[in-house]
Order: sequence, then structure tokens, then C-alpha cells
Amino acid sequence: MKKQTKIPAILVLSAIMLICLAIDFITGGMLNNWFGIVPRDSDYLLGILMHPFAHFGINHFISNFTVFIVLGFFLRLSYSNTQIYLLFFSLAILGGLFTWIFASRGLHGGASGVVFGMWSSLITFAIKRRKIKDIIIGIIIAVMYGASFILGVIPQRYISFEGHFFGIVAGVLIALITIKFEKKK
Repeated sequence: MKKQTKIPAILVLSAIMLICLAIDFITGGMLNNWFGIVPRDSDYLLGILMHPFAHFGINHFISNFTVFIVLGFFLRLSYSNTQIYLLFFSLAILGGLFTWIFASRGLHGGASGVVFGMWSSLITFAIKRRKIKDIIIGIIIAVMYGASFILGVIPQRYISFEGHFFGIVAGVLIALITIKFEKKK
């Protein structure tokens, strides 16, 4: 019997992001209205899950996409596809929910909250697990992106710094919960 190879989760999620960007371009930005988050507006509840697929132009997409691919590579070194999908959607839901509840009014979207959550999860794993592979990955991504991620939570015009902040919070919480369950096994 021929063994089937699995497509890495990061590539599947990246392809979905690209397809959504194309659809958004073709529809003149309609996808952002469906998949974005407007805090405390029940018409935008779908955005809690789908906001990572709504980008406001090619520059917004590229700035999220490149870091998503790099952090996804580091996640793939230690985690299965299932674990990566679970992390992605947990970060989207928890970070998106916090953004929906607490952020300032306006349309929030993009994968940056998930990206910030991926970064903080990897850093938290390095600190709490103290495994050499996690520590090396943590040091590499702290050096590569630390300053950018710290600056990303400073309020700026037209940037959802709240989405970034809540992505970091979600990443830390999810990593701590994951570590707690690992210890119970």
C-alpha cells in the first residue's frame, strides 16, 4: 500500500488565506466585511473565527503572511498537522473573542493576531518546558521578531494593536493550558 503524504497545515492555511485575498480583491473588499471583527456588534460574530482570512490589501497580507510561514516552519519542527490546526483556530477564536469584547470600534481583521499568538506560544513553550529544542526556537524567534512584536502592541493609527495584544495573550494562555494537559498525561 502506498503511504499518503500529508500537506503541511501551514501550507493549507496559507492557501486558504491566498484564496480569500483573491476573493476579497475580486469582490471589492466584501470578504473583509463578512470575516472582519467589529467589537460588540453581533453582526460580526463570524469574524471571531474568520478574521485571520480577512486582509486589508496586499501589503497587509504580505506583512502577516511572511511571518506566518516562518513561525509555521518552527511549529512544524515540533507539532503535527492536527496540533497546528488546533493552535491556529484556538488562537483565532480566543484572540478574536477578546478583540470582539474589548477592542475599540472599527473593523479589525488579518492574521496578525494569530501570528502574535504563534510567537507568544513558542516563547512560552521555551520558558515553561525548558526543552533544548523549544529554547533554541524561542531564542531564534525572539531575536528575529521580538522588537517588532513589542512595537506591534503600541497603539498606532489604522493598526489593530488590540488584535496583536490579544493574540499574545491568547498564545500565552493556550501554551500554558497545553503544558498543563501534557503534565497530566
